[in-house]
Amino acid sequence: MFEELRNNDFQKNLPLGPIGSESEFYAFWSKYLSGEKNLTVKAFKGGMCSDRFAWVFLSGYQSAIQHTFSEMSSDHWASFAVSEDRKGTLPGLDWSKTEKGILLNGYKTWVAAVDQMNTIIVKAGRGDRAVYLAVDRDHSNLTLTRKEQGFLPEMSEGVAHFQDAVVSEKDLLSDKNVKQFGKIEILYIYLAFCGLVASKSKDTTVVDNSWAIAEEISALVHSEDFFALKEVDAKVQQLRDEAGGNMLGVSGWDADQKLIAMYSKGIQSRGD
Repeated sequence: MFEELRNNDFQKNLPLGPIGSESEFYAFWSKYLSGEKNLTVKAFKGGMCSDRFAWVFLSGYQSAIQHTFSEMSSDHWASFAVSEDRKGTLPGLDWSKTEKGILLNGYKTWVAAVDQMNTIIVKAGRGDRAVYLAVDRDHSNLTLTRKEQGFLPEMSEGVAHFQDAVVSEKDLLSDKNVKQFGKIEILYIYLAFCGLVASKSKDTTVVDNSWAIAEEISALVHSEDFFALKEVDAKVQQLRDEAGGNMLGVSGWDADQKLIAMYSKGIQSRGD
C-alpha cells in the first residue's frame, strides 16, 4: 500500500509550501486530501503535506473520527467532543427525549479545530444512557467559544454550550467503535507523523524507516494485538529521536514533538 504511494510521488503536483494557519490547512486538506478513501493513506498523506505538528494531529484526528463514525462525511472536518468540566462549574452534557427530537443541555470543554470544524460529535449522558450525536456547528442553540491556545499553538480550541438544543434522532451515531477511539486516534496520528518524517527528513535511513513503520501501523488499525502496539510505539519513539535535528521546514519541532512522546507512557505501562 505505502510502497505504491511512495512510487507515485503524489506530492509532485501539489502547491507545497509553508501553511501558517488552520484555515489554510483546512482549505488545502479539503482540496487535495478529503477525497482519499483509504483512511490510513489519508492520514499519512496529511502528514506528508504538513509543516508543523498541529497539521499532523489534525490529519490523524480526522481519519480516526471517520474510522470510528463511518456515517460521517469524509469531505469536511469534525470534532469529537467528550471532555467535560471536572470541577463541576460547567454542567456536563445531558439529553432527554421530546416530541420534537433529542433535547441537549450542557457543556463540552474541549473542541478541537473549533474555528474550522463543520460538525461536532458529542457524547451526551453517562453509562447506559450515553448516546453519540452529530450536530452542525451552525445549530441555533449551540454556542462555540474560543479558548486560549493549547498544546499546539496553531490549532484552535474551544468550548461548546448546548442550551435547549433540539436535534433529530437521525443524528444519532453508532457507538460500536467508540471504545477503540483512544487506540485508533494514536495510530492515525502516528501514521501522520510518519508521513511528516518521510517528507521532511534529510536522512535517507530515517525516511526508509518512516515508510516501513507506516506499513506496520496500517496493519494494526483493525487489530486488537496490544503487544504489537507497544512494539510499534517503541519504533515511533525511536523514529522521533532519530528525526530530531534532521528535519527540513518543520515549524516548532523542539516544542511540539511532545505530541508524539506523550502517548508512549500510557501505551507502555498497560498490561497485555
